[in-house]
Order: sequence, then structure tokens, then C-alpha cells
Amino acid sequence: MLSSTTDEVEAMEATEQPAISSHVDEAACKAYYFWLRLVFGGFVVTLGLIGNILTIMIMRKQKTKTTTMLALTYLAIADFCVLVIYGSMNLISPILDLVNNRSVAFKIKLFIARCLIQPSQSFNLVSVYITVIVIWQRYVGVCLPTKAKTYVSLRIVKVQVVCVVIGSVLLYLPSFSIDCFFPEMMHFDLRSTAIHAGFTIFYDLILSYTISYIIPIISLVTMSFGLVRGLRNMKFQGDNKQKTKKEMTFSLVVIVIVVVICQSFAPIRRILRWKYPSYKMAIRCGGDLFYFGPIEVLFVMINSSCNFFILVVCARGFRGKLLALVKRSPAVGPAIDRTNDSSGTRTTAFVDA
Repeated sequence: MLSSTTDEVEAMEATEQPAISSHVDEAACKAYYFWLRLVFGGFVVTLGLIGNILTIMIMRKQKTKTTTMLALTYLAIADFCVLVIYGSMNLISPILDLVNNRSVAFKIKLFIARCLIQPSQSFNLVSVYITVIVIWQRYVGVCLPTKAKTYVSLRIVKVQVVCVVIGSVLLYLPSFSIDCFFPEMMHFDLRSTAIHAGFTIFYDLILSYTISYIIPIISLVTMSFGLVRGLRNMKFQGDNKQKTKKEMTFSLVVIVIVVVICQSFAPIRRILRWKYPSYKMAIRCGGDLFYFGPIEVLFVMINSSCNFFILVVCARGFRGKLLALVKRSPAVGPAIDRTNDSSGTRTTAFVDA
């Protein structure tokens, strides 16, 4: 989650300014942005888009649809959208730096910062909360098996996803309207008034960060600890189903760890703004925070790109389904864990693959 539109506008303005000192190598700064954002960022986006498409194809090919499979499909779709919009913002900026017309380049960057930041935050919020839904399916199956019939069903997953989408749109709609259609309201003099300061504190700091970071991260960490305890209490008999179930649960815990790390750079950026009153100067070439500038966007893209690869590495059954898809042959991996099927009789719906 990007800290705010104002932060991004300042970051883009900083790229238009010369280095803070004549002793700073501006060529090295430009090379850093080029290789990190354009080359590495493009590589991450490409792998992520391919991975999410393959995940959707694998889940759609399963004959028996379970709640976790459905949630994973929605998660892959959300991550695909995140990569498209964040990837576009990340790649356009260094490409525009190569354009000779700096005025046109800056206007395009400013439009991106004002009109695309909020939609990108909305997509990212949907991705984070669908991750919560996925982990919840597993948590119920492992830690609350007797409650599965009440808490887990295909219909409940669909309702949860719809509520997440509507909630994320409503959360960022006010700031999107102000930033994109009434940018003059973001002028410093107006922002310094008591009324606007109160709105900023409540909306941008308290409400947005509570909903977009504190609540989902606490939920994910709490359920992950529950999954780890549930794994320790399980009595494995060495059969294939138990092994695949353990592998899939472990892969979900790894996904949570990645989400917590990648989504933590927005609050870090906010803290750095408090530490550096002249934040606009600090992120310029030669400033203390220059190398931190593009990291937040990159980690959001990494977060939306890595779920597929985590499942491939940690879950044998998922690898089997992937090989079957590539070879266009019947799946050869371990069977699907059908605790959490649509009937709700048992619940941990997931591809223990």
C-alpha cells in the first residue's frame, strides 16, 4: 500500500530535480532507477503475470471445486490486476525519464500519481484480504473442524470476496475523487487548515492504516500461529494425504510471512516521513532515502508475484497439477484435499498438491 498520493507526487517531483550535491553521481542514480524499476521490476511483473495465469488455469481445471480453490482463484485474479496496474506505474516512470520532453513526462507522472495510486491501493487491499480469506479456509479446517459447516462454503467465499471488493472501493473512493478531480484541494495551504488536518489524521492515518494494514496483518499472523500449532498437534501416520496436507499448510504459512514483509514498507515509509521533515530532499539523488524510493512498489509487486512459486516449491500436489497442465495429461500429483468442499461436511478446501 502506497503511503499517500502526496508521497508519490513528491517522489516523482524528486526524480525531476537535480542531485542535492554537485559531488553526487547523477548517472549512477539514473542507472539505479533504470535497472531496479525497469529491468528487475519488469522481470518480476512478467513472472508474476505468468504465474497467476497458470494458477487460474490449474484451479479451473479441477473437477471438484472447493472453497479454498475458489479463494485461490480469486486471489490469483486480484494479484494479476495488482501486477498490471503497479507494473504499469513502475515501468512508465523510468521509461518517461528517457524522453527528452521533461514537461510532458512530468505531467504524465503527475497524472499517474493523482489518478492511479488510489485504484492501485484498492486492488492491493483486495489481494491482501482475499489472502486472509484463503488462510481462513485452512484455519477452519485445521483448528476448527467442527465449525466448518457453519463458516465455510462456496457461497460464503463468494460473498466475502464481493464484500472485500466493495469495501476497498468505498475506502479509497473519497481520496480518489479529491486527488484526481479536485487536485487543488491537496494544496499545502489547504492541507494545513485544522479541518483538513483532522480529515487527514482520521482518514489517511487511522482509518486507512487500520483497515489496510493492522487488521489484515494481525488476522494473518494470528491464524498462522494457529496453523503451526495445529500442525504440531497432528499425528501423521506417513500416508500421502497427511504429507500433502502438511505441505500445503506450510506453504500457506510461508505466504503469510511474505505478505507481512512486503506490506510493511508502507508504514515504514510513513515513519521515515516523520523522521525526515525534508522528505522531498531526502529522496532526491544523493539523499538518505534515495535508494528506498522505489522499494515499496517493488515489494508490492513481489508479493503479488510469488504465491504461485511458493505453491510450486512447497506443495507437491500443486507441482503435479502444473506438470499435468504443461503436458496436457491427467494430473499425477497427490489427490486434492477435499476437507472444505462445497457441501460443508468437512472443511479445509485446498489443493494439497
